[in-house]
Amino acid sequence: MSFLDNTVLSSARAVKSIYLQAENASRDRIFQKINPLVKFISLIYMVVVISFVHNSGSQLFITAFIFLLYLISGLKIFQVYSRILFVAFIFGFLVILPASLNVITPGDIIFNVVTLDKPYKFWIYNIPRQIGFTGNGFRVVMLFFLRVLNSVSFAFLIVYTTSFPSLVKSSRVMGVPDT
Repeated sequence: MSFLDNTVLSSARAVKSIYLQAENASRDRIFQKINPLVKFISLIYMVVVISFVHNSGSQLFITAFIFLLYLISGLKIFQVYSRILFVAFIFGFLVILPASLNVITPGDIIFNVVTLDKPYKFWIYNIPRQIGFTGNGFRVVMLFFLRVLNSVSFAFLIVYTTSFPSLVKSSRVMGVPDT
């Protein structure tokens, strides 16, 4: 495709996304009727709570709670969660996956990736003979993934159920500049 065709298609997708967001925000459901300032404050509160919770079980509880809010809001779950899971997979799993290796997170190796001839010392880093995924590393990755998933899903919930002008106005009341 030419540059002009790609530009027109991207613009059409952006207009469609804005239209769908405005359509979802104007529905007559209970979550759409909540004051945008309350939603904005709850977004800040939830992001702080999600970042302070260090237990995977509690993060899963928050995930279920946010999913319940999606059901109440009447949004198209499959369409929205496919976007959420894509973002969470890229930024909450793939980016942090190397942290599960024993080079970064010490612990018992669950899955061996590579075995070197001998351990190496590179500047301030010690590279062990066996490099693999650790149980502690998997817990770190899972907790980080759940934090990203919960933060992104709650942010998307606020964005999809609030009109953009009222969201900008409520953020301005909190001291966020509009330009």
